[in-house]
Amino acid sequence: MKKLTLITACLFGFNTFAYDSLHGDVFIYSGISIGNAKLSTDVAADGGDKSGLGSAVSIFASYYQSKWMASFGVGYYNLNLKSDTSNVELVTKTMFLDFTPQYRFTNRWSAGVSYQHTLGEEVLAAPSSVLNVNNEQTTNNLAGIVVDYDIPVKSFRMRLGASIHKALDVGGRDLYVSMFRIQLGGKVYNNKHEPVKIVYKNVETVKEVPAQIIILGEQVVNFERGSYKLSDNSELFLRHLAILLKDNPEHWELVRIIGHTDAVGDEAQNQRLSEKRALAFEEIIASEDISKDRIFSLGMGEEKLKSEGTTDGDHQLNRRVEIQFVGKLNAGFVERVRELIERSSLK
Repeated sequence: MKKLTLITACLFGFNTFAYDSLHGDVFIYSGISIGNAKLSTDVAADGGDKSGLGSAVSIFASYYQSKWMASFGVGYYNLNLKSDTSNVELVTKTMFLDFTPQYRFTNRWSAGVSYQHTLGEEVLAAPSSVLNVNNEQTTNNLAGIVVDYDIPVKSFRMRLGASIHKALDVGGRDLYVSMFRIQLGGKVYNNKHEPVKIVYKNVETVKEVPAQIIILGEQVVNFERGSYKLSDNSELFLRHLAILLKDNPEHWELVRIIGHTDAVGDEAQNQRLSEKRALAFEEIIASEDISKDRIFSLGMGEEKLKSEGTTDGDHQLNRRVEIQFVGKLNAGFVERVRELIERSSLK
């Protein structure tokens, strides 16, 4: 009988609430998968349709590039299928290779397709003498879809996911596997950036200054209407800002991020939207290993409008994010932040 193998595994994708600053970084993940498989067959020797539980252990390397991620992995899968109408049991044990590209909808949610190539051992067994035990070594291919949800845990990441796969080359049979998985991972390669250190030109630039409020309009930070999803340019600006904060921790004390909306639409919905936009900022900045004790986000909705007008220009003024630097603050650092904003607004 032709070999049946199937595999489902830890297929990875994470993800950015807006998007985090993972550009060229590599994570290693390992974990377990548990799920269910179903075999529908027209082959008499199979002993009828079967279903059963399976498990997998695996290790993956995931390469992140902003909104995209690619994972390469290897693992081992064990599956036991039984029939309600016969005593024929199918046991599948296989090594597998996996490739999974994924799109990151947010920092946490991602989805993609996976391709798996297996090399395994199949055992068909029955307690009677009607069917002899048959061991085979064979290869197989599977294709499927995967959805993942990432949870940052200090310097690690925990990934919860679900997947469904179909075997591609098992003639006369339809084999589906659905799995849930949990994995833990850590960064093994950090895409280095040049430090954004302050270069002081004179004594005046190193003095401490009072708290500063910096307003980021839609020229710098742009959200899709009714959404907290950032544009690509906005994400790039925030990543640069996060690097500037990380490289100069001694020149600032506390950052408060305040989201605002215009007065169009439902007031309660605008309040929730402003909170999500401010949180998107906070999470990107915190992703550069900046302590959340130094970052605070707040949504004000349409409570503090800059303009009471009703034109598109008025609404644009009201859709904004404010960055408030509180506590000790260095004038040279503020100057660099404003330079970064000016460069971003020209794009």
